[in-house]
Amino acid sequence: MVYEEKKDIFQSFLDDIKSLSLKNHRILVGVSGGQDSSVLLHLCSMLPKKFHVFGLYVNHNLRNSAAIAEEKFVINKSKIYDIPIYIFRIASCKAKQSKHRNACKKNKILSV
Repeated sequence: MVYEEKKDIFQSFLDDIKSLSLKNHRILVGVSGGQDSSVLLHLCSMLPKKFHVFGLYVNHNLRNSAAIAEEKFVINKSKIYDIPIYIFRIASCKAKQSKHRNACKKNKILSV
């Protein structure tokens, strides 16, 4: 991707953000550690300072060491972009290793 295309993407993003008429210019970004949310975090880091951007990462504790690594990755990205990040950890579920993993995940989210 050439520089002009990147500039167009950011300008389009900025125009979309401005069109939202955000009260107090606050933006909460859900960050998963994946490519999409990492790009969104990067774009938000380029916004004018009048926008107050915060990140939120939810660690469901369903994937043991992978969840820890992902959380560290998200924290590191937020430091690089100078965006405050809030980490929400959900207590581990006994059913997480069983076939009821999705039910466990659903119940934990609903109980938050």
